[in-house]
Amino acid sequence: DLWAQDLGLVVADRDGLTRAMGKLVNQGSVMLSSDYPLPQLPEDMRLHARPQEADLVITAAAEIKTTGTLLYAKALVAGIGCNRNTPAEEIDQALRQACRENNLALQSVARLASIDLKMDEQGLLTFAETHGLPLDFFNRDQLNGVDGVSSSAVVLRAIGAKGVAEPAAVLASGGGNLLVKKMKWPGVTVAIAEITDPFRGQDQG
Repeated sequence: DLWAQDLGLVVADRDGLTRAMGKLVNQGSVMLSSDYPLPQLPEDMRLHARPQEADLVITAAAEIKTTGTLLYAKALVAGIGCNRNTPAEEIDQALRQACRENNLALQSVARLASIDLKMDEQGLLTFAETHGLPLDFFNRDQLNGVDGVSSSAVVLRAIGAKGVAEPAAVLASGGGNLLVKKMKWPGVTVAIAEITDPFRGQDQG
């Protein structure tokens, strides 16, 4: 349990974690599967390649086929674009829907990102504060320097950036994988990128 806390993992099912810890006590070890590179494991944990057979599964997926307990890694970054004066509730609803439709765990969102023109956007700031999420801002040159993302002529004319949600998510994830391309709602756009090595620099040895 402390090991999971140290890695910032969010337990999907506390009862399941209790069962896994019971197996640890009774059998001396538990089987662990992870979608991400891990620091040195405790001696009583064994890395298992198949999540279907693992006791504990580290992932950012909301649901996977396993009888084990899911541990949500803080491995997702949500890029947010929004109209001026968009309420926090609308941003919340958009991000929840984006996660739900793509089988991603909202609990795995580690941070938010947007364009620096939104540094005073109250709805975005309130949403980030409510969920305890860091918020990264990038300028137009930084956003325009990201390759492989959607481009909008309308957005480019309006703010001088070819896009916000996708490039902001990629930048804030450290150049990670773009899992969810820009999804649009009235007043809000959301894209989600993955931090490929969320535990980098953490040594449990």
